[in-house]
Amino acid sequence: MGYRPQTPNWSNAPQFFPQVPLQQNQYSQMAVRNETAIAQIKLITLSQKDRAEAIQSLSHQREQIPNIGVLLWESPASVAALLEEIISVVPHIAAISNSPVTTQTTISSNHAARVCYALTLFQSIAVASDEVRTQFLKADIPSYLTPFLHTLNQSRECEHFKLASLGIIGTIAMSNSQEAFDYLISKDFVPLCLRILKFSSEIHKIFASYIIQRILSTQRGIDEICKDAEKIKSVLDVLYNEVKILVVNYNPRIVRNIIFAYQYLFQSKVAVSILSQYQFDELDTLAKSQKCEESFLKLIYQLVNHQFA
Repeated sequence: MGYRPQTPNWSNAPQFFPQVPLQQNQYSQMAVRNETAIAQIKLITLSQKDRAEAIQSLSHQREQIPNIGVLLWESPASVAALLEEIISVVPHIAAISNSPVTTQTTISSNHAARVCYALTLFQSIAVASDEVRTQFLKADIPSYLTPFLHTLNQSRECEHFKLASLGIIGTIAMSNSQEAFDYLISKDFVPLCLRILKFSSEIHKIFASYIIQRILSTQRGIDEICKDAEKIKSVLDVLYNEVKILVVNYNPRIVRNIIFAYQYLFQSKVAVSILSQYQFDELDTLAKSQKCEESFLKLIYQLVNHQFA
């Protein structure tokens, strides 16, 4: 399959609608791009025959059309058309849900690429503006991503669907909106991300660990997870297992997210009480034989010595 969704830069949220004066030629270029985008959006909604090409073109041009998310959201039937693309592959995924993880799907490469392009456009909608994001969440659009996030199938198509879906959820988590965090918590995206952190590939773990630590950075996230002993233990078990993996297979991006997650949990008396029941001695032995960053070694020291303050 020729398409691989881009990994968002988590260090800086994308900036839209820059407040800078536009030269006449810049304004003209933007107007032309908008007109072209509107024409392609019409093709998405009005012509099943031309939809695939229009979705691909819009996906490739999204960086050059700053308000593409708004245009898509406000264009009648465009969101329904994109959802239709996504839903079209769900039966294929369901058909192999009880098969070995290496089972190949019956999705053609062209069909899979079309779905990935649609997911990319949904990510543009998710970051379009605060108002659009609010409507996007109220419409419960991210729930349509659940089959992609839940599957353990390791086919190339499912791996791409999962990565693109995590990009959308990660973008929502990046927003610093309490409304966004409340939505992610209420729709059980934490258990989904824990599942990904436990079973999926390294690139997916980067996204999942980021989403988890962003949710834990909020008081609502900590309160929700720590109100139930089973919930907090499931989080701590997955984090602990991931730390053991990272000691051997070090990944600085995952490590950074895991450190943040633990730091937020250290602020909860409930979490600290349960953490004190764990024995982390094997981490000390593993860490001595590996070259890890100082911040990660500090975390291991805290865990081994039960210094959670």
